[in-house]
Amino acid sequence: MEPTSVEALAKQCDATWPAIEAARAKAREQIDLVKRELIKVDDPNVSVVVTGSFGRGEVTGGSDFDWMLLVDGGSNPEHF
Repeated sequence: MEPTSVEALAKQCDATWPAIEAARAKAREQIDLVKRELIKVDDPNVSVVVTGSFGRGEVTGGSDFDWMLLVDGGSNPEHF
């Protein structure tokens, strides 16, 4: 993941924010897990868009997984 503006500010200020760093690490871990599962979807007409705390890379213990399935054209049961 690209550094966020908060991470750039931390570097510039020579500061650390453990809670933010932990949230980013948890996000990377969870997003990698989802990517491993989604690689099984071999359809160039389908995309998954992740929003919310996962999309921002700020996952905490209370985060849920907000996502959308985008299908170019008609959907079929195989998209499930």
